[in-house]
Amino acid sequence: MTQTQLNDLSRFNKFTAYTGDCIVWTGKATSAGYPCFWFSGKTVLAHRWIYQARGGAILPGQEIDHICKNPVCVNVNHLRVGTHRDNMKNAVHAQKQFCKYGHRFDERNTMYCQGKWGTARICKECKKRRWKNWSARRMAGGNIS
Repeated sequence: MTQTQLNDLSRFNKFTAYTGDCIVWTGKATSAGYPCFWFSGKTVLAHRWIYQARGGAILPGQEIDHICKNPVCVNVNHLRVGTHRDNMKNAVHAQKQFCKYGHRFDERNTMYCQGKWGTARICKECKKRRWKNWSARRMAGGNIS
């Protein structure tokens, strides 16, 4: 490592604390709660920066998944690279096994849709039921909103 890289790493480490197995970020965070770090004249996501500083590659279209499910953790042993879909499948909210109508979220009955606020899981059975109801109302000349 060069002296500049060591200085950056030393500055980075000033904003960390050990809590159990996690190394948590104590510096600034984004509005979504992800740690951010000032580097080379711009703000970068701290977990991405440390992953790359420790030699990990993040290709276009990939993101960092926190295995520990702690978004402020910057322990490289708790970080892995994957797609957004992989990350959403592993997210804490993905632990929910059934939709609100009781259909199981599994590979056969789950689709992912990119929306205004990110990727959402959609129950295929519920979507099919909504489509049938909408089509029936449309054929009957009723309200389709």
